[in-house]
Amino acid sequence: MPAERNAFKLGLAMILFFVLFIVVLVYLAPAGGGNLTLYVRFPHTQFTTKLQPGAQVTCGGQPAGSIEKIELRVETDENSGYEELFAIVTCRVRSSLGLRKDCVIRPVEALLGGMGELVIKDRGLGDPVQAHDIIDGAPTPGIDDLKDSLAGQLDPNDPSSLLALLQAQLKGE
Repeated sequence: MPAERNAFKLGLAMILFFVLFIVVLVYLAPAGGGNLTLYVRFPHTQFTTKLQPGAQVTCGGQPAGSIEKIELRVETDENSGYEELFAIVTCRVRSSLGLRKDCVIRPVEALLGGMGELVIKDRGLGDPVQAHDIIDGAPTPGIDDLKDSLAGQLDPNDPSSLLALLQAQLKGE
């Protein structure tokens, strides 16, 4: 009889430790390890990048998620109040990134054709993003953006521009 009691106590202790182990895993596991479904909205006129379901979402050059679905949808634009056509990109990203509602997500074209990707350029500083939030995407950088940036660097009236700094160095200031 004492051997049966010891076996019963041993079995009960094993079950108790197993349940305790599961509880520790569930409640003390690091938060933010799951995936977060987001909707990134682009005006259809600014969305010129070829994206497909399965394409990557990257942050800091590292994979951070993937695109699940892309659809065109008519929605009311908050700025104009008119109904506009938007490209809505449904993606799943790691919740451990700590994205904010004012984050900057931009579509980027592949260099030699192929599938583009969404790039998280800035995580933002506002309120944290929740599952199924809609984020306004940033436009795809184009040649006009490059021209504007170059024009800003060649402005002799701006003391922080590259041209003004070169002129100051050549004059010996």
